[in-house]
Amino acid sequence: MKLAVVILNWNNIKATIRCVDKVLAWSKLKPEILIVDNSSNNIEGADFQNYPSVNFIKSAENKGFAGGNNLAIKEILNTSTVEYVLLLNNDAEISEKCVSELINKLENYPGISIAGPVIREGNLLKAGGRNIAKHVYTGNFLSSCSVSNTEKTLCVDYVPGTAVMIRKSLFELIGLFDENYFFSGEMADLCKRAATAKKKSAVDMNLEATHNIDRYNQLRNTLYVYYNLRNRFLFVRKFCSWNKPFFLGWWIFCGTLMGLLSLLKGNIPKTRAVMLALADGIKGRFGNGNDKFI
Repeated sequence: MKLAVVILNWNNIKATIRCVDKVLAWSKLKPEILIVDNSSNNIEGADFQNYPSVNFIKSAENKGFAGGNNLAIKEILNTSTVEYVLLLNNDAEISEKCVSELINKLENYPGISIAGPVIREGNLLKAGGRNIAKHVYTGNFLSSCSVSNTEKTLCVDYVPGTAVMIRKSLFELIGLFDENYFFSGEMADLCKRAATAKKKSAVDMNLEATHNIDRYNQLRNTLYVYYNLRNRFLFVRKFCSWNKPFFLGWWIFCGTLMGLLSLLKGNIPKTRAVMLALADGIKGRFGNGNDKFI
């Protein structure tokens, strides 16, 4: 068994079960499956009693994307002989063929340690991302409706955690996710540390996965906005040296502008999320900030 698949669950057990069922339906790949529940409401693992091949990990607290995945990765490092770890959002879909091709990519290109497909979100196609310290909109968005027959591998600053294949040996080399991010930015951080260790991150432009985002979820208007902005300050503090004051000033400016525009539009929840993100980012308060919104 070369592969482990890690799927996080937080208050969406139906989506997680659908995701697990699709992985179990693969005909050739038979990966080790680890489900991490991030302290969901009334979830005790009963839903997985009929899944004896699934390793269910119940976290006593919500540890976010970074900490939740770390729970599974620690277990993989301690007990598993797999070579590759696929992190898969429970609201994402990826074919067995696509996963096999990602494994082949890593096996054929030893310089690449993190690989992912192009991600389709509705009509948008995203091929990895750019440096989150520099860019407000970090996704490499594609104008084409299809990425077939491009026959190229794109090296990127980061591969999103929606569906990403990572060598187990990379975690052994550079460590796990930084849990200070909690949610958003941790993949950019991991890929940055990988690059420092001379390990590349890349997107296979011939492969595609789908991310079924609920863009009308109120939490995207608050939690996502909060972490997306706040964690830029953490990334800048970690990876920008001589130009740190410039980038801290840049994100204070961007955040202030974002908050003003949200206020003018009457979007009070988003405005509050932006102001909290600015306050915490400037003061260096990171980790779990969910209690500000839930």
